[in-house]
Amino acid sequence: MINKIIWSTLAENQLEQVYEQHIKRSSLKAAKKVIHTIIGEVNLLIEEPFLGSVEESLQRDKITYRSLTANQYKIIYTVDETKDLIKIATVYNSRRDPISKGDI
Repeated sequence: MINKIIWSTLAENQLEQVYEQHIKRSSLKAAKKVIHTIIGEVNLLIEEPFLGSVEESLQRDKITYRSLTANQYKIIYTVDETKDLIKIATVYNSRRDPISKGDI
């Protein structure tokens, strides 16, 4: 059973950028709503760690990347069953920022 979710530095920075962009474009309320939605999707992984689909284009060695979508934001993560944790690798706007293997 998964008992911990950790965020990479990259993912934390991206989440902060999403927040700041929404404040600039719309409002504090909208920014909070977007962040709440993203974090809500991530929290679902505690109960259902394999909820997201496998990202075939990001497969390397023994690491399986999975993804969830929250509104237009894609959340890329890995599941480490031996340590009972999920690592959020990156969060990005799927309408704007394509991700490549070098980004995570």
